[in-house]
Amino acid sequence: MPNLNKVLLMGNIVREPELRYTPGGTAVCDFTLAINHKWTDKDEQAREETTFAGVTAWDRKAEVVCEYCHKGDPLFVEGRLTQENWEDKETGKKREKTKVTLVAMEFLGGRKEESAQTAPPPAANTEQERYEIDDDIPF
Repeated sequence: MPNLNKVLLMGNIVREPELRYTPGGTAVCDFTLAINHKWTDKDEQAREETTFAGVTAWDRKAEVVCEYCHKGDPLFVEGRLTQENWEDKETGKKREKTKVTLVAMEFLGGRKEESAQTAPPPAANTEQERYEIDDDIPF
């Protein structure tokens, strides 16, 4: 039976993305998306919850995220779930965290005035499929 590991998220960047390089020179960028969910409960009260998803981008995508994405910016992300495992230095306990590894992204919203002179390079989305949300879809 084939497996599928695909995640689609749309949310706002929580804090400035962090760019670093591996010893081999590969760019890595970590950032967090806040994804809001709103609904009305059985008592007709408006409810809202926020889920935070850690995302890691690699190579040129990492550099593009760090150059063009900032705290508060909306972003559409396609990725795959990955598991990080480590040993806590203080307690010695094994820890794990599920994150999203970025496969493709799409910038949402318009350009801000201060960055209107520099648009993201077209190469940033060459592997990305374009997703359109159609209000006529019944689900």
